[in-house]
Amino acid sequence: MLSSNVTLRSGVASATIGVTLAPYGNVGMWVPATMDEEYRGSFSGIVTGTAGYSRSRQFKVETSTEIR
Repeated sequence: MLSSNVTLRSGVASATIGVTLAPYGNVGMWVPATMDEEYRGSFSGIVTGTAGYSRSRQFKVETSTEIR
């Protein structure tokens, strides 16, 4: 698994977001598996959230360009 984290700060508030990536067989690439969020600020306490992802799919898009 791979992971990436970012922390953003503005004044008295901060947000930390982490994403974990995992290979997904039928798509053939690394896709998000989980995302964890944590928010701190002048409010009381800490706000957290977790998202889990499954059943990833790949969509195909075709385009063409004509130069005149």
